[in-house]
Amino acid sequence: MSRLSWLLFLDDTTSLEHFFYGINIPFDCNFLVAQPRENRIHLTEVYRVAEGMSLLKYSYAVWNPDRGARRTTTKLYERRNNLHGVHMKGAAIEDPPITILKETDEIVTVDGFFGQVWALLERRLNFTTSFKRAAAYGKLVNGSWNGLVKMLRTHEVDVGLSEFTMTQERLGAVDFTFPLIITRYNVLIQQLLHEVLSWDDFLKPFSTGLWLMVGISVLVLSFMLSAFHNLGRHYGNAEADDPSRYGLYDSLCCVFSIFCQQGQDFTPKSISCRLVFLTAYLTAVILLSAYSAALISFLTKQSVVMPFRDLQGLLKDGTYRLGIMPDSAEYEMFELA
Repeated sequence: MSRLSWLLFLDDTTSLEHFFYGINIPFDCNFLVAQPRENRIHLTEVYRVAEGMSLLKYSYAVWNPDRGARRTTTKLYERRNNLHGVHMKGAAIEDPPITILKETDEIVTVDGFFGQVWALLERRLNFTTSFKRAAAYGKLVNGSWNGLVKMLRTHEVDVGLSEFTMTQERLGAVDFTFPLIITRYNVLIQQLLHEVLSWDDFLKPFSTGLWLMVGISVLVLSFMLSAFHNLGRHYGNAEADDPSRYGLYDSLCCVFSIFCQQGQDFTPKSISCRLVFLTAYLTAVILLSAYSAALISFLTKQSVVMPFRDLQGLLKDGTYRLGIMPDSAEYEMFELA
């Protein structure tokens, strides 16, 4: 009946209480009765808070042939803001801090966020609730529901006060209020321990391409030092009378030692060789500063790389066991996946 709006025409001699005796007009049903009275049509809204309780009436509109209709501007649930002390049966699941169940002398009371919201509703709408514990939220097994969903469907309880997750299957089985909490799923894993440093970690401050360029720089500078030294001696520069000091092998060892921050026991006399020395030392100092800063930062603060980023990654990893509450929406989601 609640899915439709009803209009019933009665004469002015019919008593509404007598006519609707034994007929339940649900609380959320929009049921209007039209009756003529003093050359006017009176529209009266009727409903019951619960089956077996007295019929409640509200003057919805009056239609006058001369002035037209005048109806109330109060919305439906503003007109029905009093449940007249109706008693409800409820069930809840222990799920702190959302629902905290307290039991005293076999009487279960609900605290926590949802419990406090429900207590405010009881005072505001004038109704009471007696609760019992439920073992599980409820899921569909072989076409039948269990848990708290089953208790609602079989009318064992009137309301389930717990942190229910809306699913397509549950929406077809029970009614939900508007969402009080909007959340998302999170998978919690054990904190990952930092691995013991290996020798490879000392190469990580620089990329592979940068290390390759360092090696190429050593070879190029070694070749230039050897070439300038030998060409200078051939054309009679200041080192022409001295013995040859910078063959290709000697130049390679010299430049490599410069990059290792080692000093030299001999300084070239020619300008070209000195420029090669200056270039090698400046390059080595810059690389050492950058490498030292990157290495210290890398060793001081290590970023943890997560083994997976989503549920698909969790499934592919295969080394973790996932724990989920039984008969919950999350369990059903994995079961049906």
